[in-house]
Amino acid sequence: MKPTIKRKMVFWNENDQHIKFKSNTTFENHYKYEYIGQATEVEFSLLLEVLFMLYEDDRIPLEDFQRIFGDIRTFCDIIKEIIEEN
Repeated sequence: MKPTIKRKMVFWNENDQHIKFKSNTTFENHYKYEYIGQATEVEFSLLLEVLFMLYEDDRIPLEDFQRIFGDIRTFCDIIKEIIEEN
């Protein structure tokens, strides 16, 4: 039996350049955050690492954040397929 993969929601605030990784949507100032998608802990860690490598202290536009998040999720899904095939 495969373990259940726990996912949390990823939110991005472009103005404040702040990220939230939450299992629910109840947090302060949630109206300033854009919902990006769901991710596992590993995917989220990879997202943070990639964002830091690409932007360091530069501002990250919402569109770039969404694209990178999507690329990471696609990459991780491909890896999962490879593992499941073997």
